[in-house]
Amino acid sequence: MNALADASKLPFKDDSFDSVFLSHIVEHILDLVSFMKEVWRVCKNHATIYIWTPHFTSHRSYGNPTHFHYLSSQFFDHFDRRTWQGKDFWVQPEIDFEIRTKQLRFNKDKRWFWNRIIEKIANKYLVPYEAVLAWIFPANELYFELEAIKEQKR
Repeated sequence: MNALADASKLPFKDDSFDSVFLSHIVEHILDLVSFMKEVWRVCKNHATIYIWTPHFTSHRSYGNPTHFHYLSSQFFDHFDRRTWQGKDFWVQPEIDFEIRTKQLRFNKDKRWFWNRIIEKIANKYLVPYEAVLAWIFPANELYFELEAIKEQKR
């Protein structure tokens, strides 16, 4: 289902979806906290949210004037109570997502043959990569899978 709507007031009932696909959308949303609250609202418990967005070092990220955000691998940690950012800087206490997958994706063009190796290293050591190597070997895209948590797991 496709819909054109205000990102802070999605036109769907609570607990409507088992999965949500957000391909190159989140970087265009002005208020991502309100948007993630709405995504959580329309998801069923344990729904999967698939997110693709340019990495902050990608020319597709900072080269587009319609982008409001330049995301790192740690961005969605603030919505997950199990991460240190989620514990210390939890942005919305009434919502919770669990991060299932977090991946950096690199250009695999043969001119950039070293990216196959860099991608493996970067995904194994996300934070050190972003702190030290990201501007030397820029990533193209971030991919996340989140799970909407609406009741406590046992």
